[in-house]
Amino acid sequence: MNRFLTKYPVINNILAMLTSSSISQVIPFLSVPILTRIYLPEDFGVYEIYYSMMTVFVVIPNMRLENAVLIESSNDRSFNIFLFIFLSNCFFLGLGFLLVFIFNDYIFIYYNINSSSKDWIYMIPLGMFLSSVYNLLNTFLVRFSKFKVLAFNKVFLSITNAIIQVGFGFMILGGAGL
Repeated sequence: MNRFLTKYPVINNILAMLTSSSISQVIPFLSVPILTRIYLPEDFGVYEIYYSMMTVFVVIPNMRLENAVLIESSNDRSFNIFLFIFLSNCFFLGLGFLLVFIFNDYIFIYYNINSSSKDWIYMIPLGMFLSSVYNLLNTFLVRFSKFKVLAFNKVFLSITNAIIQVGFGFMILGGAGL
């Protein structure tokens, strides 16, 4: 079996990604019983609004140009595209903070949010930035066939998210830990 995997590295890469995806999906599933004991249903609702807003806006900073990193034949030009997309992410981070600062009251009125802690809305631009950079870096790793790094990264992110959510739940009152 080991000779088969060394003879066909594609199979090895597929198995690494399949295993890491499976593990990274089991970890949040195992943390749910703990999280439901720590947080209120309202906290999960506010988190869902945050996450859905961030998910919708996360495609804007990259402008879906991360695919050009894969397509470009020259590594130098690919790296230039990478830098351009990263600078675009930085620009949209600043713009996002500015828009949230200006329109935060309107956002809470529109979504009918009566949260006691309204500071979480400032996390949307930061989450958008971090998620966009994460996607960009993953695409860059795919370009150079670093699938084992991607697999480790996926499992590490899942474990880290679970630990942070549970840990902050015990340390911080309210849904800020989600």
